[in-house]
This record gives sequence, C-alpha cells and structure tokens, in this order.
Amino acid sequence: MLSLTLLGCSRESPVSSSVNTPTPKSTIIASPSDLANTNNPSSTSKPSFTPRVTPEKPASPTSTFTPIPTISDQGQFVEHISFTVNNECTLPCLAGISPGKTNWEEALHLTAPYEGLADVRKYIDIENSPLGSENALSVYFLNNDLSVNLSIGSETLRGDMIVNSILMTLVSYQNDTKETGWRLLHKYGLDMKSLLLEYGMPEIVFLSTDFGVPEFPEVSISTLFIYPEYKFLILYPRRGIVDNDSLMSCEPSDHLVLTIVDDGEKINSIDALTTTLETKKLNIEYWTPYEEVTNVPIDTFYEEFILSSTGCFSFPIDAWQFMLDY
Repeated sequence: MLSLTLLGCSRESPVSSSVNTPTPKSTIIASPSDLANTNNPSSTSKPSFTPRVTPEKPASPTSTFTPIPTISDQGQFVEHISFTVNNECTLPCLAGISPGKTNWEEALHLTAPYEGLADVRKYIDIENSPLGSENALSVYFLNNDLSVNLSIGSETLRGDMIVNSILMTLVSYQNDTKETGWRLLHKYGLDMKSLLLEYGMPEIVFLSTDFGVPEFPEVSISTLFIYPEYKFLILYPRRGIVDNDSLMSCEPSDHLVLTIVDDGEKINSIDALTTTLETKKLNIEYWTPYEEVTNVPIDTFYEEFILSSTGCFSFPIDAWQFMLDY
C-alpha cells in the first residue's frame, strides 16, 4: 500500500480548485484589480494632454516544466521516492520536492506521473488544520507488500505557495516469507544502514520502547535519527526481545517514518521538537537520548553499526526501569 499526501500553501485569500500553470519563478498570477495602472505619459504635440492607457490583462504563463514519464509500476514509484539508491534527489529533497523551495504548482507537476498508479487527490484551502489554512495533495498507493503515505504541507498565510514540510510513512508487509518486509526496504536503499551510509552520522539519536512485562518478552524498539543540517528526521521501529538484563533487537525494520522540514532549526533541539508543528506528535519527551541509554557515544554507534554484519542492538534493561515501574 502506498499513500502520498502533499500539502501546499494557499494564498491569503481563498483560491479556486483549479490550478494555474506556473512559471518557474512564481505561482501567483495577479488579477486585473491587483495590477498597477500603466498611465505612462506619451509625448504629443500638446504637452498638457496625457493619453489614457488601458492596462492589458497579462497572458497566461506557459509551463516550462520538463515532462516527466508516467510511473507505471511499484518499482519505478519506490525508486522515485527513494532517498538513497537511484534517487530522484537527496534529502532534504524527496521525489523532486524540497520544502522551503518547491511551490504548490511544481509539486502538482512532480506528482502527476503517479496518477496512473495511485489515488491522487487535491484539496484547496483546508481550514482548521494545524497550520491554519492550507492546500493539500494526497497520493495513495497500495500493493500486496507495500504501503507508502507521503504528505507535503505549507502554511497558507505565507502567501508564497511554498511547501514547508514532507511526511512519508512507508510500510513493507510480509508476503511469502518472514523476511520479505525488511528485504524490500533494503532492496530500494530505504533501510537504516543505507541511510547512515548515505548521510553519515546523525547529530541526534533518540530511542524509545513500548515493552511491558517479562511475561510478554517481544517488544518494539524505535530509533529516531535527526539531521538538522539536512532538515530531516527519520524513525525506524523494529522488533526486540527482553533477554535477561538486556533489551535486544536483531531484526531489521520493515517500515519507516520520514519528516522533512524547511528549516533545520525546527529540529535541532528537544525544545524545538516539542514546539514545531510537524514534530509535536512525536512526543519527544517520552524518548531517551541514545548516549543516556547505552553509555556509548553516537559516533561509536555509527561506526560499529555500519560495519556490523548483523545490525543488532543491545541495551541495558535498567535504562528503561521507569517503564517497568509504570
């Protein structure tokens, strides 16, 4: 299943559901009432006479976007949204869309090739959203072993029609074998190791777990990598087990949640993560810094993980004692 939701920004005044074809420099077309009068004085034999010039309505701009081939299968689609292998662009750009740079109509153009493969929907002037009022583009793809949900949003009060965030959730389902899920992420370079090899050591790493009591040893361990320099953070949940005094995880993740913002300062601290609209739902106050859980520096974790053949995690269980007490 693949779902892509794209949120763009709207004008300060409501816009229609139809979309103007843009020029690369601007997506806002002035109406006749917005145009300045062009009362340009004209030289005549009577200096006291200034002819009246009627403003002309500007011609509709002609699109200069490069045509994009239609995406016809799952492999092409995943390659188009990949951020490592055979990628369209590198983060903070995804599928050709860069928060803080790409405008609404460019985003429409870049996602148009999905229409033959996915459910693509446009929403104009959505009110009462966390960002106020916004435009939205949703692309939803579903297959028997994959689901992707991509959301791109921007504040309408900005008036510049620029995308300010992207959220992508990708889930790979088990099909014929138990290993199908994580192998699919690895195939397209979306797994944890591929990410670390592509973008290097993250500046911030958080860990979280949802384990309950020893009678139910299987738990979920989530790792959150944060790259303020590249304006993104990515969450990888994976299964783990309680083993004596340790919490262990050796099974690669079969899904991910990627968030891209338009300003790295939105994600460069705990305070920023708790107040930024795009990241508030993470509830970062319930996460624990990697160094605090493991007593291992991030650079050591990075070097060991990318060289590891197993990709196993092992944490002292007493680091999560507060959850056991709860």
